[in-house]
Amino acid sequence: MKTAYNKASKIRVCHLASGDLWAGAEVQLGTLLSKLVNDPRFLIEAILLNDGRLADEIKRIGIKTKVIDETKRNSFGIFRELLDYFRENRVDILHTHKYKENTLGCIAARMSGVPFIVRTVHGLSEPFSGFQAIKMSLYRFLDQMINNYLVDKIVAVSVDIKNNLSPKYKSEKVICIHNGIDFSKWKAICDEQRIPSDKEVLIGTVGRLTAVKGLEYFLKAAKIILDQNADWNIRFMIIGDGPLKSSLDALAHHLSIGKKVDFLGYQDDCYKFMNKMDIFILPSLHEGIPMTLLEVLYLAKPVVATRVGGIPEVIQDDVSGLLVNPQDEKAIAQACISMINNYKWAKQLGENGKKIIEEQFSAEVNADKVAGLYHSLKFS
Repeated sequence: MKTAYNKASKIRVCHLASGDLWAGAEVQLGTLLSKLVNDPRFLIEAILLNDGRLADEIKRIGIKTKVIDETKRNSFGIFRELLDYFRENRVDILHTHKYKENTLGCIAARMSGVPFIVRTVHGLSEPFSGFQAIKMSLYRFLDQMINNYLVDKIVAVSVDIKNNLSPKYKSEKVICIHNGIDFSKWKAICDEQRIPSDKEVLIGTVGRLTAVKGLEYFLKAAKIILDQNADWNIRFMIIGDGPLKSSLDALAHHLSIGKKVDFLGYQDDCYKFMNKMDIFILPSLHEGIPMTLLEVLYLAKPVVATRVGGIPEVIQDDVSGLLVNPQDEKAIAQACISMINNYKWAKQLGENGKKIIEEQFSAEVNADKVAGLYHSLKFS
């Protein structure tokens, strides 16, 4: 039986996350916490398994943060520290974000008497091979057991993920809350729009250099675009780092476009590069609700994206961007060429996309829905 609480007391919420990267899930968590920390109904704190950008961001806004360094502790050591933390601190709601911390955190929380657990699923499983595939299969199995028996609510960041998860759990357990961005951080950037020169186009993308991001199709599309527009000065930009960097660079040179593609690696201020792009391509094989997509649409950039995951929940084809099938470099290239040939129309797509982001994907809307979920758990 759940414990009854005094509504006058603050709800103490602890977020548990890996924090090893500064990618979509981490950016969204940092954005959410920056809003929740100002809500007088809650005391917000966090436990991270890595020190890094996320830890720096949430400490800066005054959130109590404990780092349990997973590079120095095995799973049992992490579990023991979590158990001690929850026994020493009265946490009302534990909110987890990925497989490992969900498994360890939920067991420790239940053993310590934490009343409620929320889990956010930021995306579906990525493909792996070899030993990594075996390890991830074990994580997924444990994660599903934990979600079934220990987690009270599962937050899917897209309807697509919700529909994928709902058959595995009780239908009322899974809800959708879309990601949101903090407009206050982007408004100044919007006023610095690049004006492209005649017959000069910069096409780019931002993301981790992993298989699920589909960047080989970005490069193959670039080859087609260059071959069909030889009289234009067209360059391509890839922002991000990851295990496929060398193979993607090799592919660019194999396609004889190496001199036209800039691999700029990870950039703290990637928004400055996004703002220089005339066309943005998102060639992913699967996504939840990508933060980069929300951000680049808020910059009113024309977007070509694959029709996968939660992307069609953000972009309406031929209204706020162009959608193509995944793994189809010809369709990506043709969509970009259409935008190049009619850039006034392309810019209108970007403006329409910005309006949708403003209306539906703000950080405030996201935080209000998460806060409502917390409040409903505590006082239902």
